[in-house]
Amino acid sequence: MIIGRPGSGKTVFSEKLEKLTGRKVTHLDKYYWKPDWVKAHTSEGFKEKVSELAAGDEWIIDGDFRSSIDVRLDKADAVVFFDFPAWKSVYGVYKRRFFGDKDIVNVHPGMIDRVSLKLLQAIVSYDTKRVYKMLSETKGKKIFIIKSREEGRKVLDEVVYIKPERGLHRT
Repeated sequence: MIIGRPGSGKTVFSEKLEKLTGRKVTHLDKYYWKPDWVKAHTSEGFKEKVSELAAGDEWIIDGDFRSSIDVRLDKADAVVFFDFPAWKSVYGVYKRRFFGDKDIVNVHPGMIDRVSLKLLQAIVSYDTKRVYKMLSETKGKKIFIIKSREEGRKVLDEVVYIKPERGLHRT
């Protein structure tokens, strides 16, 4: 389960984790949004969809939608929380939008990333205290708190995966 502010690097991290582990990553944005940034579900409908996605034994789910955090947390064996300052996430969104790919991988093909007042408000008002409280009450799960891109790389360096031709390997 990969959570954090918009623009903090969740999608890039999850794509790298997918390559290392061979587990398919699910980007919740693809299920939350229809093309042209129209909401795909009601909150209840979205939560039901996420329940289906988290029902499998092995998954990587990228996204921080509050309405479904409890569902994912219940099924997850590990949580990766990107706790970057708001300004870094705003910079990440800006950089992604104006200097990265215009099409973004975590939504539908052809959708262009956008910077909106609503997105900036979501970044600035992100409730890290709520997340820390939730994580402090969580038992029996590995929890990784990422505060920099370097820490994210270090976590990826520690991922153990299986290469079919040679057995167990550390990256």
